[in-house]
Amino acid sequence: MSKKNKKLAHKQAKQKRSGAQSHRDKQRKAIRWPAPLLGLDRELAEDVLPIFGGKDEAGLPINAAGEYLLNIVVDSGELADEPELADVFFQPIEAAEMFVTVANEKGIHPESFDEMPEDEREDKRLEIMAESAHRLLTDEMRQTVVARLNELRLRLKRSGEKMKVVRAATLQWFLNADELEALWLASGLLLAICARSVDAGFKLIEASLSVLDDSDKTGRGLQERLVNSPLFKVADALLAKMPGMRHYLEREVDKAWDAAEHAIFEGELYLGLYSTEELDGARQILMDVTGVDISAVEAEMQRKSARERETISRTIVKRLDTYVTALFTPERLKELQQRITALLEKPSDQRWVPFLMLFSGSLHDEDVVVNNKRLLIMALLSEIMRQAA
Repeated sequence: MSKKNKKLAHKQAKQKRSGAQSHRDKQRKAIRWPAPLLGLDRELAEDVLPIFGGKDEAGLPINAAGEYLLNIVVDSGELADEPELADVFFQPIEAAEMFVTVANEKGIHPESFDEMPEDEREDKRLEIMAESAHRLLTDEMRQTVVARLNELRLRLKRSGEKMKVVRAATLQWFLNADELEALWLASGLLLAICARSVDAGFKLIEASLSVLDDSDKTGRGLQERLVNSPLFKVADALLAKMPGMRHYLEREVDKAWDAAEHAIFEGELYLGLYSTEELDGARQILMDVTGVDISAVEAEMQRKSARERETISRTIVKRLDTYVTALFTPERLKELQQRITALLEKPSDQRWVPFLMLFSGSLHDEDVVVNNKRLLIMALLSEIMRQAA
């Protein structure tokens, strides 16, 4: 080929490439990006947009991009094992009970489930799981998942894993878009979280039944049955299988304890830990500090300035701290353990059973009074008010 022909061919190829690039640019400008995408903050938008075409990328046609987005959402189950999401659970026992409820509503029982062909059984399981997740999913839970996805996306950006960043960003956008609410349960991530919650719930229910089984004829007390039951072995096995569950359980323990403390102080949960004589001694402390009868303490405190109320409150707590420490001798602690065991044997409200089990377990700690001082003082104040009323 002559020089002249080579130059002509090079020029024509260049024009062809330029024309193709121009055509792609026109296509990109013509694309109407999904409305939810327009409301994103700049950083998240930049992480999602490579699918549609960014500054230096051609991107996918809008139909292909939509299909790719859906694939990311549907195949996102493995993200549940990422460190940022590993400790996210629906309440396990509630999840297991919901799974059973949905299955029953669909006329599917354990016997018929086992008889199904494998493919049909898996389809039904996913159908039940999706409906269970739909009923369990709260706005608070969804926002928790979105926040954890944000943490995951930022970590992946720091490590330079671009494609994983796109996946995390896409799912974060998807689950945060109210316009896509009808599609949220297509998320493999939510289904994976629901599935592991249901699995954990079934195992905990099965183990718990051995503790609270009314047919136990051995004469063992609840405490002994609890210690020797498979519950703790099951819990240990779950923690080994699902390491993230440890963090979830720690949060749940804190929530249960805080809720119980509030209920005790408000008089909603009555433990009856103190005798009349013990309450009289504490009542005298309040009267000594405030200078008025117990029935007039609240009115007297309202007449004080904020600084005076703070000073009086600190003095009361300090005096009651000393009182409670002296009160709970080893012998008195045994009586406390017996009282909590009695409450567990016949709980007046099932809501507080988890807290009572936690409290019962804590009574065997070496520093039991120190560790439970806040709760013991709250119970003391609440029972004083109850006695006065």
